[in-house]
Amino acid sequence: MVMDVKCLLGTSTYAGTRQNVSMARRWVRELLSGHIDEETLYDVTLCAAELADNARKHGPQGGAISLQCISAVTSFGLRSPMML
Repeated sequence: MVMDVKCLLGTSTYAGTRQNVSMARRWVRELLSGHIDEETLYDVTLCAAELADNARKHGPQGGAISLQCISAVTSFGLRSPMML
């Protein structure tokens, strides 16, 4: 049996503008810096920027970008940040 435990590391909301996509990326980098290796940090921040930009492009005009960073721990001991 695989047990999965999730922990909310943080949440952040921005106006859906181009400038705030980079702010969302910076928020993720600052939140996770020092907790995961640099290569993984690069990948996670890139994913966060892509998610934020897609929300901006495809969401309602004047809408918001909302990110949640969640850490998942399984019974196998794997730990990985996830963006929702």
